[in-house]
Amino acid sequence: MALNYEPQVTVVRQQAAPPQRATDPAPEPKQLQRRAEWPAAEGTLQQIDCVGKTIRMRIAVGARTLTFAISDPGAVIIKNHGVMDFTCGPQKPRSIRVEYEPTSPGKPGVIRTIEFP
Repeated sequence: MALNYEPQVTVVRQQAAPPQRATDPAPEPKQLQRRAEWPAAEGTLQQIDCVGKTIRMRIAVGARTLTFAISDPGAVIIKNHGVMDFTCGPQKPRSIRVEYEPTSPGKPGVIRTIEFP
C-alpha cells in the first residue's frame, strides 16, 4: 500500500534575482576632506567668563588680550590632557595654545582645540 501525501499549505518558491547589467559605471567613492588648518593663538590663560550658555576664554598673547568663545564644550578637542575642568573667573596663569575657527571681524573666534604646552 502506498501513501501519496500532498501538503495542504501552499509552498511559495523564491525566484533568484536576475543578474544586473553593468550598464552604468559604479559611482566614485566620496573623498574625505581634511579640515582646513585653523589659525592658532598661544599665550597665557587669564580668565574664563561664563555668561548663560556662552563661555569665553581670555588669553594674553604678547601685549594683547584675545577673547575666544566656546560654543559647545563637548566639541572642543583637548590635546595632551584628558578631560579638563575649568572654573569661571580669573585663572592661575598658565601657558595655553588654542586653535580656533575665525568668525566675523570684531567677534571672538570659536575654539576648536586646546593644548597646554
